[in-house]
Amino acid sequence: MGSGSLRRFGHARTEARTVKPLDALRGARSHAHVSKLMSQIQPTTVLEYNMAISAWGRAGDWRRAVSLLESMKRSGLRPDTVTYNSAISACGKARQWQRALELLGEVDRADVITYGAAISACANAKQWSRALTLLEQMEARGVLPNVICFNAAITACERAQQWEPAIALLERMEARGLQPTTVSFNAAISACEKAQQWERALVLLFGMTARGAVPDVISYNAAISGCARAREWQRAVALLERMEKRGIEPTVISYNTAISACAKGGQWRRAIKLLGKMEKRGLTPDAISYSSAICACEESKRWREALSLLERMEGRGLTPPVGTYTAVMQTLVSASQHDAGVALLERVHASPHVANSYPTHFVLLNACRHAGDADRADFVQATMDRLGLKKTLNARVTAAVGPPTRRKELHFINGPTYGREGARRNEALHSLYGRVQRSTAYKPQLAALPFAFTRRSSEAEQVDSLKFHAEKKALAELLLRGADDLEMRVNIKVCADCHHFLAHAAKLLGRPIRVLEPSRQHVFDGKGGCSCGGESYADVGPRYRGVVRRARPQGSRAQQTTASASDP
Repeated sequence: MGSGSLRRFGHARTEARTVKPLDALRGARSHAHVSKLMSQIQPTTVLEYNMAISAWGRAGDWRRAVSLLESMKRSGLRPDTVTYNSAISACGKARQWQRALELLGEVDRADVITYGAAISACANAKQWSRALTLLEQMEARGVLPNVICFNAAITACERAQQWEPAIALLERMEARGLQPTTVSFNAAISACEKAQQWERALVLLFGMTARGAVPDVISYNAAISGCARAREWQRAVALLERMEKRGIEPTVISYNTAISACAKGGQWRRAIKLLGKMEKRGLTPDAISYSSAICACEESKRWREALSLLERMEGRGLTPPVGTYTAVMQTLVSASQHDAGVALLERVHASPHVANSYPTHFVLLNACRHAGDADRADFVQATMDRLGLKKTLNARVTAAVGPPTRRKELHFINGPTYGREGARRNEALHSLYGRVQRSTAYKPQLAALPFAFTRRSSEAEQVDSLKFHAEKKALAELLLRGADDLEMRVNIKVCADCHHFLAHAAKLLGRPIRVLEPSRQHVFDGKGGCSCGGESYADVGPRYRGVVRRARPQGSRAQQTTASASDP
């Protein structure tokens, strides 16, 4: 073979080595795989850059995807629509919606895929109003939205709990001659479920077939969840049965949600029956299944059944999470079984979750305080101190202000507000708190505070700590800004004091206040009542009076007012 042939052969082998990584790049998804391939590739054409940007997007590295786009421009190559589509998609998957919209502004000829990627970016970041704006913008520019664009916009509304725009988008699709898919309806049903609009969710579910879409297990699961949130356990169970009759196989999630609905409705027998039924259908109950059934026993104060379910759970080799131990503990203390509660702590201490078992200990500690059992309360507190158990999850409240298309989310945590806005916000809170105290029957619920904090602080410091709870701060800010709707979301259970305060504040204002917890909602009706009926808040009050100490020096006040004070 001549030298020319060898050179040609060598060149062919070099081309083979170059082509092979590029071909592999098309299907690469893991970050490690993409990194390895990119170390062998130096893109030189628009096509190669597009493949590389798309690969980084699939690998979840939006920074490298955008960096390649910038490198492409510096090399003198002109990015095309596909280039931007890939980069926008990469940003969207990483919830970098602002960067995605910046890239959209650079595109000369944005197509339906470009807008779909940008709308999806907004959906992933819960920026529903911007998603709707993009939908309007693309139509104004002569780019007709397809089903994918509408689905992304509905998903944006679903993730932001905006059920009305979600339903409006479904109707808008149909008005434009587009057929909503099962995905379209599922997103809208989920939006209604998350916004506590269970009746709307059922209307959508039952109307799917007539509107050309076929319900699937996701459709039913979302509707069942909506009923569970609203404590409509009969409807949740009926939907489960309807699934089976229509040949849609319920999943573990389906049963878990229905069991949860029974728990919230206090139907412990029905919950345990569903647990047995899922096993007969060949489904294996998981930790959530048992935990939900135990919660049903908690609601009905069936402590023996709760302990039996815990034993069954452990017998199956399942490790109960802290929430399950806490539900069992709540069941025991609600039946005044404090000795059994102490015995349960021993099981908790032998579990792998002991380091996170503050909530379980807190329930027993609080029960002892309410019962006036100072010795046992001191024992539980000493145990918590020995184990180093401290509250790690503090209240975080979110409230939205402004017109629907320009909504701004504000976030609040416990404690005074500092900085430029601090004085204004604190003054608004002082004013509201004083009005509620003077004009209503509201009394600070000191028992809502951590036991250790009450043992070392004065009553005035305890009241000051309660005043700066995130829920109260959010309400004061909403009133200050003239909000039409007094709504907020909280990441944990509303504490007893905030529940008491909001009920009286709503009555004083003559306006409803709506608070969304992760698993339920409270609607304070403006008449002194709440949609939850005051369940789990009825037995609140600092009956254990030995907790108040003399006032401490003023220098410690700031530290005390930021104490974590929400119930677990």
